[in-house]
Amino acid sequence: TQKTKPTSLVLSLELTSRVDVDGSTALDKGIKHLRDAGVPVKLVVPPQLKTGVLGRAGWLAGLEKEGQVFQHRRDAWKGFENSFDCERENSVDCEQHPAKTEV
Repeated sequence: TQKTKPTSLVLSLELTSRVDVDGSTALDKGIKHLRDAGVPVKLVVPPQLKTGVLGRAGWLAGLEKEGQVFQHRRDAWKGFENSFDCERENSVDCEQHPAKTEV
């Protein structure tokens, strides 16, 4: 079977209580891998996580400069509305982002 890559990814850390150095390194590596494969990645980081290791992470600062870091998932999804189809995508956010209906 042929593997398909995701068309886009919103990675939310909203329910994460802390990120240590190893976690930050893993996030950096994973995001770079996805982006190198042509997958747009948006990251959701609540303010309380920016006071720790992530606040000092150069890779996160780079994503912020590019406008790819958000405080809430709903803001991160804004650029993906036209490419996201809940009928064919596997996402826990489909209930919050229902398929658009024609009027």
